[in-house]
Amino acid sequence: NLEYITMQFPLMKNVGFSAGMLPYSFSGYNFYSTSYLPFTEYPDTVTATQSFVGLGGISQVYSGISVELFNHISLGVNAYYMFGTSVNSRQLNFSESTMYTSAQRDSISVSNFRFRYGLQFFNTFAKKHDVNLGLIYEFKKKMNATYTEATGSVLTELTTPNEIHTQFDTPEMYGIGLAYTYDKKLTFALDYTMQKWAEARFIGATDTLNNRSKIAFGVEYQPNARSNRFGDKVTYRAGLNISDPYYKINGLSQPKNFGISFGFGLPLKLSNTGISTHINTTFEYGKTGAVSQLREDYFKITFNAAFNETWFFKRKL
Repeated sequence: NLEYITMQFPLMKNVGFSAGMLPYSFSGYNFYSTSYLPFTEYPDTVTATQSFVGLGGISQVYSGISVELFNHISLGVNAYYMFGTSVNSRQLNFSESTMYTSAQRDSISVSNFRFRYGLQFFNTFAKKHDVNLGLIYEFKKKMNATYTEATGSVLTELTTPNEIHTQFDTPEMYGIGLAYTYDKKLTFALDYTMQKWAEARFIGATDTLNNRSKIAFGVEYQPNARSNRFGDKVTYRAGLNISDPYYKINGLSQPKNFGISFGFGLPLKLSNTGISTHINTTFEYGKTGAVSQLREDYFKITFNAAFNETWFFKRKL
């Protein structure tokens, strides 16, 4: 999957601009289960197979602007446009030829705008201590979404999708983050976010989702960004995150998810300016779900390139 594409650059001395594309959600599963039907005349002979497939997802493109005030405060806002379709299909097959297969396909198509607001405080103490405190907020907003449902069997094709214009919301969300950097080398960061999914409507109801809180901690170390030695410019990172699932299964909340990650950034341009381009890679192990329901243990590898160049400086002779 594509994680994100973003760019940031200054518009003027105290004004910055950002734009990019990143996923909001995605579906990617394909599994099945088989069981014997309790027929006394055909014991352990007729089986029923249930299969489930999920495809697609919701993407978002955004642009944002921020303004620095009083050398220690920044205010910003992002505008997001969400688009895409998420499809969930399920099918029931029988080993007995006289029993008919049935299928159902649901899809949600989204075309929606929303906004996120941000506030940041930053300061440097005794030249070597940098502190950043950030706050973000999004209002709950009605989503422009259409839910469609199609059903059928072996005797008939899937029926013409029945469009059901129901109520969907994006949740109220807020977050706080704190970062401390020592001597431009060692950084510790802590983030907390809360998405109030329990108050957001999904297919017109508010009884299937949970509030989702997430806390993440990370550390980054770069020996010397201005050195000409390759090893001094490599960035080393590690992180941990714990979150609540936003969904319920059979009306019950699920255990917490967690992930642990390690990574590093390799410089592509060596100079003593402190400005360089990096190739970053991350290795992550995580767990979602529960053993009694749908547990998933995953291992994820991420690559990205960060181009950090001096495009907006006037050269002087």
